[in-house]
Amino acid sequence: IKKMISTGSLPADIAERVDIIAASPGLQYPVSEDPTSVVEAEKRLMDSLGLQTAETDGFMARNFDRHISRFFSKRLVKTGLHPNWFTIMGMSIGLLGAWFISQPGYSQRLLGSLLFVFCIMVDGVDGEIARLTLKDSTFGHYFDIVTDNIVHAAIFVALPVSFYRETGNNIYLKSLWILLIGVAFAAFSAYYCIFRVEHRYNKKILTVFDKLASRDFAYLIALLALINKLQWFLWGATFGSYLFGIILWILYLRSSSLTRGYNKV
Repeated sequence: IKKMISTGSLPADIAERVDIIAASPGLQYPVSEDPTSVVEAEKRLMDSLGLQTAETDGFMARNFDRHISRFFSKRLVKTGLHPNWFTIMGMSIGLLGAWFISQPGYSQRLLGSLLFVFCIMVDGVDGEIARLTLKDSTFGHYFDIVTDNIVHAAIFVALPVSFYRETGNNIYLKSLWILLIGVAFAAFSAYYCIFRVEHRYNKKILTVFDKLASRDFAYLIALLALINKLQWFLWGATFGSYLFGIILWILYLRSSSLTRGYNKV
């Protein structure tokens, strides 16, 4: 790599990444033939991955999930598999969890919720391996987002289906449609009010949004499944999705009015 840099033959996108890595704090560690220096350099590199997502990670992701995902990433990166394969694996685990949750019965819902938690734990593996192998891409980023939301939708559908199968009460079928409309409303609101106009918001608002939209709710699902109260999450998500969307619209309208005020000045 040094020779390629000195001769200017390093591809532009790779050269840019090398410059970023060289400027990153905590990565300038001399590696010698001493095995301990290699271990220390590897540790610092893995720790640096956590710093890149610390601001946007939820509480559980930052303090627990990332430790699990880095444990797997450190070992799986040596397989040479493309990061997108790990995205597909994570989605498969999440969908399997959703299938178990959709079954009637306490034990099935508990097993499904635990699989969903495991899916969340390893969710960071694809991104970490992508950064370690310099294979992160726009496609990979959006592919990860799409698969995450496929799993979320499957979980949300599975809950009312499970309770309908168990009780035969039509109120759960009605709640399914109310929930799906609410999730669609929240997703549209997030796109229109946040992603489409990110530049309007200060960093603090975007950070709060990222934390609210984090996947920490998987642990709440597991806890409620353990005490056999998953209905609470179902009703909370059903009406909470509308509240989430309304809050985004309030932020958007306030930001729009402030922007118009600055333009007039």
